[in-house]
Amino acid sequence: KTHFKYMTDHGTSRTSACHSANRKPRNAKERHEQFTQTLQRYGHESDLQALQSASRGKNDYDILTEHYQLNREKEIDDDEDLEHEKYGDQLAIRYENELDKDFGIVDLSMYEKCKYGMRWRTKTEALKGKGHRICGARSCEEQHGLKTFCAPFVYVECGEYKHTDIKLKLCKECAVKLNYKKEKKDKKRHKRKSDKHKRKHKHRSKKHRSSDSESENENSNSSRSRSRSRKKH
Repeated sequence: KTHFKYMTDHGTSRTSACHSANRKPRNAKERHEQFTQTLQRYGHESDLQALQSASRGKNDYDILTEHYQLNREKEIDDDEDLEHEKYGDQLAIRYENELDKDFGIVDLSMYEKCKYGMRWRTKTEALKGKGHRICGARSCEEQHGLKTFCAPFVYVECGEYKHTDIKLKLCKECAVKLNYKKEKKDKKRHKRKSDKHKRKHKHRSKKHRSSDSESENENSNSSRSRSRSRKKH
């Protein structure tokens, strides 16, 4: 399993809390009733998941997930130094040392909400060329027209905001998704400028028409006055 770090809360996968110990609910009404009873007994879903996790205990994957870091400040390669670390850190460091950090893999499934997940490549992906010869988006296998991007990535780890630059190689379509927020801002800015220019042009043309009408009125008035003076003579 691989670990993505996300720029914002990605929305953890939700598990149904409506299963009964006696039997499986037969319809939507029973599912809703059992779900309500479970919440009343154990609290909200996050509390229920914590209770379930505590009851079954933690496995190595749970411990690895807790201690994994995208960019560890102190790199430990020597096994002797690794022995002095806690068990969770040992698992995480061994896993991190096996990752290829030349290029990254990006999750663009929620790009429209401007939420991106990034991680380093596994050895298998590096040997396959994923993220280098193949587009670095998680669900894309495009191999043509790839471009390299250095993505500034801000994420939360150990309760702190952290920043790192991750090199990504993406196809044209995935590059648009990666820069979706910037493109959206640029389009809005361009539209505001265009609307402002149109309003300004409209105001000028209106002002020009009013000045033309005033000059026409003045000319007509002057011509009338000249005709009157001629009649008197």
